[in-house]
Amino acid sequence: MAKRGWTWVILTLVSLRFLVVVVAAQTPPPIASSCSGLTITPQKTAYDPGETVTLTASAGIGVQAVPFWYRQVTSDLRTEGWILIGNGQNQSGQIWTITWQLPQANGEYIIAPSLAYPNSWVCTSNPGYTCPGCHTGTWHQWPQEPAGIYACNGCYRVVAVNSALSASETYRVTDYLNLKSGNSWTFTGYNEFGPAPVTFKTRFSVDEQSQICGHKVFGWRITKDKPEGYWGPKYHDDNTSGLENNRGFFTVAEASEPWADDGIGMMFNKGYMFDESLANPIASSGASLLNQGRGLNTRHFVDDDLHFFTNTYYAPYFAIPSQVHNGWRAAYEDMLYTTNGTLATGTYCDHLYVPGAGHYFDTSWWVTTVETPAYIGPALRWRAFEAGLPLGGTRWATREDNYFAPGIGLVRLDKWSLKWLCKPPGESGSNQACWDLGEGVTDPGSEMYPKMQLLLANYYIGEPLVVSLDKDYILHQDNYALSAVSQNSSQPYTGKLEVKWCLGEGRCEPTNQKIWDDWHGNQYWLQDGTIKVQVNESSSSPDRTVHMYFRPVVEKVPPDDLTGETVITKTQLPWSNEVILQVVSVLPTATPIPLPGDLNGDRRVDYLDVLGFMDGLPNQTYNLMDFNRVVANYGEVS
Repeated sequence: MAKRGWTWVILTLVSLRFLVVVVAAQTPPPIASSCSGLTITPQKTAYDPGETVTLTASAGIGVQAVPFWYRQVTSDLRTEGWILIGNGQNQSGQIWTITWQLPQANGEYIIAPSLAYPNSWVCTSNPGYTCPGCHTGTWHQWPQEPAGIYACNGCYRVVAVNSALSASETYRVTDYLNLKSGNSWTFTGYNEFGPAPVTFKTRFSVDEQSQICGHKVFGWRITKDKPEGYWGPKYHDDNTSGLENNRGFFTVAEASEPWADDGIGMMFNKGYMFDESLANPIASSGASLLNQGRGLNTRHFVDDDLHFFTNTYYAPYFAIPSQVHNGWRAAYEDMLYTTNGTLATGTYCDHLYVPGAGHYFDTSWWVTTVETPAYIGPALRWRAFEAGLPLGGTRWATREDNYFAPGIGLVRLDKWSLKWLCKPPGESGSNQACWDLGEGVTDPGSEMYPKMQLLLANYYIGEPLVVSLDKDYILHQDNYALSAVSQNSSQPYTGKLEVKWCLGEGRCEPTNQKIWDDWHGNQYWLQDGTIKVQVNESSSSPDRTVHMYFRPVVEKVPPDDLTGETVITKTQLPWSNEVILQVVSVLPTATPIPLPGDLNGDRRVDYLDVLGFMDGLPNQTYNLMDFNRVVANYGEVS
């Protein structure tokens, strides 16, 4: 070992006494390290649980031994938890191999061989340290020289285990999530986290696809009508206000990302202000909370061109594979990085690796059935438990069970508040909802009873709308009701509408188009398929015939965004049928339509018409055909 020098540091204490502290000045290792590659045979994108593979490391000259280590990829690779696979066998020259049986649990695992040199120096291929150049490995000489000071040239690989690869029956998750721009789902729900139960409405919708910091994502927009609603419900954990809405950004089968092309995950979250003062809060996401000291603005991945051991197969955060089987499960640690910088400061897209305590996620998928006001039938239940690390103590913890129906999307959501209630797996004393994989129950006295639940009330999934008006004519100061339902599913539509229109007595081609609003620029909002529209014009305004077509609005990035998010698609949803509204100064007089069988002209067919028929028989006023009309329409009213 190289001769060690000493640095003397004198610290002045508050008492004006002096303390001499001796600190060792580390000396760099006197040798170079080299690992030119680590291969896995057979080479696959992902592996079955327990599959046997051969690991081969190509080490440099002077290496005396190569022990192979592994662990599940975590938020901090510098901590304990590495497991020895075994010592590699020197095949020829500097080629070292070992046979390994992969773990049974789904997830991503990092393999990091250590290169042992003379004088007890070891180059560990652990890339989790942040010293300069240590993303390829770090030297240590235990116990004199700890790891994380000097970089070395190690080599590591990440392998993914996925039990769905060889399952006999699988389900394609994208068919259940149905994350397509323009789709929306409206829910009714209850919140029992607070002092008294509160009912609310929540709406989920998928924005236009956008690009954030070079990544293509779909915005998952969530708004509500009350602070107690979802997302960020009041009284859940320590949330005392509930004054937040949310947009989560999904990567969906995106080939440009390093994870599997068909993987699904969430890359960013952005928080928005829930505005209680609005007449209809569910219609607005609210102002951005970025850089306001509160609100959820996070990312869930690393993108610094140095650290490549996270999200190599499973997409960030939710880590949803394209296919799952009944009981598919994965538990892992990742990071929630705050992103409170802005594009203007040049910091929002700094997606650096920062090791830390991290975030725990336990996710599983189950085949089930579900019953809601808008859907009854088969579903996939996605059980998602997440918590801050370490588990237990005062760290936050929550569980959500999301139910997805094929071809529709989210149809039910159950939520539990589990802060302080979840011990690490295997320890006693946890709330049942922490680790029980079963569904929620309806008994309020059970720990498996969800104190928040959302049930699907109506949805829109890209169909043309069938629009109708309750009046053909209205006065210049009058109102009318518009109704809109989906053409095939007959689902009432909730949300904003885009309108195109033209004026003319006969057929005309629409040349005007905008988001449908009133004379003051306030955008109309249909709730559960209907809206009452007030027309306030001068009685001297010209009469006109308006031809209108409608379609749902596809939301996009709010105008106050500070992150550089840009829209990259322009979804063209189908237009509705034509509706015609005539705005007039005087309503036309209705001409009664003759009612068959109404012999006395009182606009109804009743016993008086029977008596009239009998009175008319002697002078042949009526015949048998008249009697048949009376019988066929008896009870009708014009």
